[in-house]
Parts: sequence; C-alpha cells; structure tokens
Amino acid sequence: MRWLVHEYDEWKILWVRGSAGTGKSAVAQSFADSCEEKEILGASYFFSRIAGRDKLETVVPTLVYELARSVPEYHSFVEHRLAKDHILLRNSPPVQFRKLIVEPFANLQRERPRKPIVIILDGLDECQGANAQREILEMITNAIRTNPDLPLRWLIFSRPEAHLKNAFSPMSECGREELIIDTECRENVERYVKDRLVKIKATYNDMIPADWPPQNKLRKLLDAVSGLFIFASTCLNYIGDSEGADPVSQLDSLLLFLRRSQGVVSRNPLAALDLLYSRILQDIPPDVFETTRKILAYMCYRDTFDEYHNLYSAQALSNFLQGWYKRGIIEHGNCRQSRFTTNNRSNHD
Repeated sequence: MRWLVHEYDEWKILWVRGSAGTGKSAVAQSFADSCEEKEILGASYFFSRIAGRDKLETVVPTLVYELARSVPEYHSFVEHRLAKDHILLRNSPPVQFRKLIVEPFANLQRERPRKPIVIILDGLDECQGANAQREILEMITNAIRTNPDLPLRWLIFSRPEAHLKNAFSPMSECGREELIIDTECRENVERYVKDRLVKIKATYNDMIPADWPPQNKLRKLLDAVSGLFIFASTCLNYIGDSEGADPVSQLDSLLLFLRRSQGVVSRNPLAALDLLYSRILQDIPPDVFETTRKILAYMCYRDTFDEYHNLYSAQALSNFLQGWYKRGIIEHGNCRQSRFTTNNRSNHD
C-alpha cells in the first residue's frame, strides 16, 4: 500500500512476480479488498485459463464495467460515449482501451483532478498467448506515456515468464516486487492452514477428537507445505474431502505419503505437489478411472476440443461421454451452463 499512499510519480505500474504456488492470487485478492475498503479500487481482472477468463477481448469491457461502478462521473461519460457510438465495443482492444478508458479519465482529470485509483490484473501470464499479454502491456504503457497525469495505477501479478521479463524490462514507469517464501509468507500460510483445519473440524465435530490435530502432526504438515499456498490448499482439500468424510484418516494418510516422499519434499516442494496429485489420481476407483481420465484430458485441451465438438457445458460433456461410458454423469443444478474447471493452474502443469 505504500506505493499508493506516497503516490510515487515514477511508478504508474507495479509488477508483482512469483513462481507457481507462492500465493500471487491470494495477495492480489487481499490487496483488492484493502483498496476497496479505502475506496481506491477502480477495477480488477483475474485471468484464469481453467475458468475461461483468458481472452484479450474480454479485458477492456470488464474493466470499463467495473470502473463505471466505482466512479460515478466516469459512468456518465462512458454511457454517453457508447450511446453515440453503438459499435465501439466491436473495435479492437487498443481502440476500446483508448476511447473508453484513457480518453475519459484524461478528460475527467483535466476538469476535476482526483487521486489515483488502482486497477488490478492478476495472472497476466494466463491471458491467451504471449502476444496478447504484450499487447495489454503496450496499451497501458502507451496510455501512461501520452497521458502522464492519468489518475490510474496498475498492479499486475504474474509468473516471471521470460517474455514478460523482456516486456517489463525497459519500463521506467514500472516498479517491481518479487514474492518469495520468507518468514512472513510462512506465517501467512500457517494461519491459513490452522483456519482451514478449524473449519474442517467444525464440519465433522461429531467424529473428530477435541485435540485434533495433535501438535506434532500439525507441525509435520506445516513443515511439508513449506510456505506454499497452493501446496497447503491441495493438502487441506484432500484432508477435508467430503467423499472420504474422514479428516483424521485423511490427515494420517497424507502425512504417511509426505514422509515417504521426504527426499523430494526437501529438494523441491512443488515436485512433492506433483506426487500428491498423482496419489489422488491413484485413489480414483477403477470402474470410473477411464471416464475420469477422458474428462481430465478434455479439461487440459478444452480450447481445441470445444472448437470441434461444441462441448461448452458440463451437461454437453456428459452427453458426449455417454457413448463411451453408459452410466454418464448425474445432472444437477446449473450443469447445462457451468464448465468443468480445476482449482488451480498447477493441476494442468
């Protein structure tokens, strides 16, 4: 927050980079919540391939919508402009960005100067294609260089991919922060683990001992996750899995697995996460394994697959699979519209 409080003019962009599992999205969400409390959050966009939020074409319209909700005078300006130009949203993203974000805020700033507001982009590396990611950065930097008084600050989270390092490298307007697993990060993950275990315990309070989990087992779990949010989250999902409905046994099983994988864990916690995913897959019942494998393959290659088979919902995939597996998938809720997703990109990796 110091970046905004002190209003460093030379930093119109802050790039926060971190490897897989370091909790970038958690930090982004926490920062968004803090900005919203202080009434300085303009808009946010959380890219996610697994949730289908990875198209360049959706970024500007989403930011415009959220900015219009946050800034009343901007809402009026954009409403008037869209009323005059009905096909504006059919233009290219750079044209949309210039006419619907840059020009309105530049005009508003000239009429009535205001303090900067924050726009958060999380998971930029999950936007579809390196060229699209570079185009987003070009739109932002061009806007900053041609309109230095623009009251917008950009907070961008991503993995430290090589093409993004190259794109950010020449930006004098950009500050850089790296998320590393330090003492503070480990403490945050420890609080997260303890809070999740309390919730799991409350869910199964009629079958879990009052002193669960014992301190020695809790310490082993915390040591294993090594300050990685994604590893901690996956372990806790396994412990609290409603299919097993036995957190005590699930924790014991997990700790046994981690002990046997101790050499891998000590060298690379993310390699142990891969092994944990493998362990979970091994627990799939044999009679549904083949269908599960096909569903997982579909989720990994969905963009190409959907283009040929039009499987845009859980129900459509169920119908498609029935040719292979007669039992199909039980229909429920909004399965006709909802999509199959995984919890995190690391599942795909």
